[in-house]
Amino acid sequence: MIHESEDYAANEELQERIRSGAGYFHKELEPVRALYDKTNMPLDNKELRKLLAERMQALDDALWIKESLLEAVSTRGKFAITDYLKLKAKVMLSLEDDSTSSGSSKALKEKKERKERKDRTRSAEKGKGGSSYGYSASGALSCPV
Repeated sequence: MIHESEDYAANEELQERIRSGAGYFHKELEPVRALYDKTNMPLDNKELRKLLAERMQALDDALWIKESLLEAVSTRGKFAITDYLKLKAKVMLSLEDDSTSSGSSKALKEKKERKERKDRTRSAEKGKGGSSYGYSASGALSCPV
């Protein structure tokens, strides 16, 4: 459809398909986010606990990037590649440390949400109860029978 149209930004049918596709995939990510939020694997091994925390944080970051971009594309009026790439860069930069501070309230809100996600990940890494599955100090997976 993009190749058939001279100006994809002016093609309303294409714009609607992009918006509806983004909405569809945003909705499809909801069960993944729900599973991530309730996942808790208490570990006895410090090395494994650290590795799991890193991997969980990477997954959370990836989900957050996808959710943010899909939500923005599904709610904005017109889709333009340049706007999408700018938004993607902003979202990915917001994942960086708070070393570069922006004065806007939206940026501060995103940083607060980011900190809350990190805190959630750290509390899950400490094993605050929940699942009885876990790894022993030897690295063997243990589960109740």
